[in-house]
Amino acid sequence: MTPTAGDGSRSEGNRLVPNLPPELWGMVVHDLSNADMRSFFCVSRLFHDLILPVLFSQVTVRYGLWRPDDEDAQGYQPLEMPVTMEEMHELEHNQLNICEVLLRIIRTPSFARLVKKLSIRAYSMVKGPGKDMVELFLLKEAISAMTNITSFRWEGRRPLPAAFILDALAQSSGHGLRDLSLPCSDMTLSCLTMFKRVQTLRIHPLHDAQLYSHDLSVAAGLKANEGTLAHLTLFGDTIWTCPVRSLLRLQELELIFLQALDGFDSILTQCADLRYLTLGLAEDTVKNFMQLLQSHPTAFPRLTAFKLLHAEVNDLDTYPLHVFLQTKKELRMFDLGWEGDDIEEAGVPLPLRELLCELPALEVVGLTVTGEWMDPEDIYVFAQHLPSHISALILRLFVIFSMPSPEFYDMLAKLTSLRFLYIVDHQEEPGEVKQQILANPPSSLQLFGYGSELRWLERDPQNGMPKDSAPWPISKVRFCTAEDFGCADWEWLLRHHVSHVIRCRPFI
Repeated sequence: MTPTAGDGSRSEGNRLVPNLPPELWGMVVHDLSNADMRSFFCVSRLFHDLILPVLFSQVTVRYGLWRPDDEDAQGYQPLEMPVTMEEMHELEHNQLNICEVLLRIIRTPSFARLVKKLSIRAYSMVKGPGKDMVELFLLKEAISAMTNITSFRWEGRRPLPAAFILDALAQSSGHGLRDLSLPCSDMTLSCLTMFKRVQTLRIHPLHDAQLYSHDLSVAAGLKANEGTLAHLTLFGDTIWTCPVRSLLRLQELELIFLQALDGFDSILTQCADLRYLTLGLAEDTVKNFMQLLQSHPTAFPRLTAFKLLHAEVNDLDTYPLHVFLQTKKELRMFDLGWEGDDIEEAGVPLPLRELLCELPALEVVGLTVTGEWMDPEDIYVFAQHLPSHISALILRLFVIFSMPSPEFYDMLAKLTSLRFLYIVDHQEEPGEVKQQILANPPSSLQLFGYGSELRWLERDPQNGMPKDSAPWPISKVRFCTAEDFGCADWEWLLRHHVSHVIRCRPFI
């Protein structure tokens, strides 16, 4: 219940608070949404003191305004697109918010110490170098005051983080920083050695083609953190020039847009603790990858999650992957985000369809369904291999279905534990599919995505029937976190697909 002024809620809250220990209220506060926290903020002094450190433990600073078209931009300059009145109001709000939040952090040390996670969304719409310098210096002063930052993430390149920003971060919170996510540039990579205790490091380009080869800077950064580094995301082939000893403690490795696999055999043989593996392969590396798997069938014995992106495969290509993964009895999450040719039936290579039934721990699945046509019989065959106990599913449909198909909806209805479903449908008129699922969703479904829309499913408490709910703002889909989902598995499943998803048009 959200208290409102004049209904007696405040006085009722004050009577209840003394009768319950603060520890119990603290547990309640951590389960509240941000909106509910703000509502309870002024109920009593106790609530204020409990909510303040939770509500402001995460701060997001927005430069300019992210728009979906930024996913197609070159990043350094805003697109030449008109700004709507609504966007202008949001821009003004963001600018005021930056000043208010950063100035309060600078002027109030006790408030600055509350911030644990700092995120920057850099999508300035002001052209020209140096135009954001005042705001950047303000950010630098605020970061200098924040001494407890454990997570720092910078999205976007307008502007890029200046060297003095990262230097301030290292000076104020380098001792406690554990999660670092930065855009690729000569400057940002050269600053990696400032940090010594990072556990999660993600270096990302803005675009698929904007890869980097700053081998020495990345290698030095990994070496500086090799004693603590457990999660690593890199794009391109930089990884192969890094010393393997820097990777030995890794539990998660994401290598996107690999053009070569020169050192992957060393990772297969020496990174025994690896549990989460994501690979984005260029087309001409697929056969080499499969040969490496054949040579090391027992590698990664504790593998929990496997994601393969971009590669083009056929039925024959995937047998080595089948053999490699079928021994991974702890594998819980499996995502195949590729495109396939010569798929004989059911849109997914037969070895991988069979694999789905051979992994006892499998709960989270992502599949790309390809082909020229998929009739009811193909859907039936596909459904026979889909475990009924999975809790999360993403289907990327690059195939023409004979829709509407009862077999397709029957397949979803049999997934009695399904809580998260996302469908990216590339048919010309797929809106009917979305409406059909919303009208009669699987009984356990909580979160449903279709095209660029994602929404929580609400049900009438009287009869359990689904109710219409508003989709998430597109910016929330773009920057979604495990906290947004309330489930780290779902964030992992959607990761590296978001940019593609938000390019889809919402369907009515």
